[in-house]
Amino acid sequence: DDPVEIENICNKAFSTSEDELINMSKMSKRNAQMYWDSNTSTQIFVNKLVELKSGSLR
Repeated sequence: DDPVEIENICNKAFSTSEDELINMSKMSKRNAQMYWDSNTSTQIFVNKLVELKSGSLR
């Protein structure tokens, strides 16, 4: 995975509302990838970011 791309995903995700992230985490991987215009790791990032935003990883 490209670190710059990962950073872009994270930056994009943190500018996204928690509700949007949760909805995206429920999407199929393919749809999430299309939404993020990114790589196959998108779903994992979205799920982790939902956890972060909800405070469960603090």
